[in-house]
Amino acid sequence: MSSPTAPDKGPASSRSVSRKARFFDVASIVLVLAGGACYAWAFAAMQSLGEMAHDPNAPLFAGYRRYARLLLVSRVALGTIALGVMVGAGAALYARRRAPHDV
Repeated sequence: MSSPTAPDKGPASSRSVSRKARFFDVASIVLVLAGGACYAWAFAAMQSLGEMAHDPNAPLFAGYRRYARLLLVSRVALGTIALGVMVGAGAALYARRRAPHDV
């Protein structure tokens, strides 16, 4: 009663994924992770800045300048995350367009 098994029609095998597609997948993951790490670092630095005691001998607006730099880092990090998401979405749309439709 055993019948020969049909070829698997599941997800694409690793041989059918192009090197270009893998590069875009890795690039999107790296961008999202790097942006997330930078954002977390800026958040932690802003938290520590808020917990610092006032130093009367510090230069004028020293805390504000540090806060402004950290704010810029956090905004660049969010932009990097958004870029990573866009690269990933573009790679998915490209792969979907290239995939054969068996419907």
